[in-house]
Amino acid sequence: MKQKISIYIGISVCLFLLAGLALSGKFPPQFGVVNNPSAKEILEGNPDADIIQMGGLVYSNAAEEEWLVEMEYQLGEQINEIRKQTKQTWFYRNMFATRLPNGTPIYVPKGIEYNENEPPNIILAKIDEKIMVYKLLVEG
Repeated sequence: MKQKISIYIGISVCLFLLAGLALSGKFPPQFGVVNNPSAKEILEGNPDADIIQMGGLVYSNAAEEEWLVEMEYQLGEQINEIRKQTKQTWFYRNMFATRLPNGTPIYVPKGIEYNENEPPNIILAKIDEKIMVYKLLVEG
């Protein structure tokens, strides 16, 4: 009887540890794999970051990138709009933004054709006649 209880306790502890690792995003381990940064990682490092998540990828405001801002962008096709403004790191979903208000339209630059399978490197947001530039954050 004691042996069965010990086995059940051992299995329960292992399952508890595996569930904890899975929830933390560290299971299964991916050795040598470089992933794009997540909204959670960015906001944990910089809670004031101005980001948008679209198609599972994160875009960051490029206001500090002079070479990007100096280019004169024109709005192309509207591809989506912001669904929620939040700074939560848990359950950060597509079309959530940290600073842009709900309903803000998102565009690709004029001359760029949008394809869901090939995310654009630059997206644009328009607020009160002002065009804001967001660049794709990729690792590697």
